[in-house]
Amino acid sequence: MESDLTLLIIIFFAFALTVFLIIRKLIINSKMTPEEKVKVKKVKAEKKAAIEADRIKSHETYLRSIEQQSVINNYGNIYPEIICPHCQKKGYVHVKQVTNKKGVSGGKATAALLTGGISLLATGLSRKEQGSQAHCDNCSMTWSF
Repeated sequence: MESDLTLLIIIFFAFALTVFLIIRKLIINSKMTPEEKVKVKKVKAEKKAAIEADRIKSHETYLRSIEQQSVINNYGNIYPEIICPHCQKKGYVHVKQVTNKKGVSGGKATAALLTGGISLLATGLSRKEQGSQAHCDNCSMTWSF
């Protein structure tokens, strides 16, 4: 019973506040001259445009950060001290570690013969070596070393 009364009081005050705000806005608008009303509309439009411009700017910043992250994921970090051997520019080269397949591993081929090919299922036949891959943002060349 007490909680119903509390809820009723809260609803009443919310309704009263809403009515008060509506009446206040009507009074303020009725006291404004047409020029003042135009100024208020202009300010509101400018605020809206500024908010939209900020939203667009933050979205563009977000897209640029995603693009930069994609470049880092694809090509690795930039190493400013490396010079591109193709265009001779310094500061544009990304480097990342890669695993390259290098021909047939003799040990794996021998193990495949001894196990009847079962070891190929677990290890594969090709030999893998660690290396580095570089990419130049200036000339778009990619090379391994």
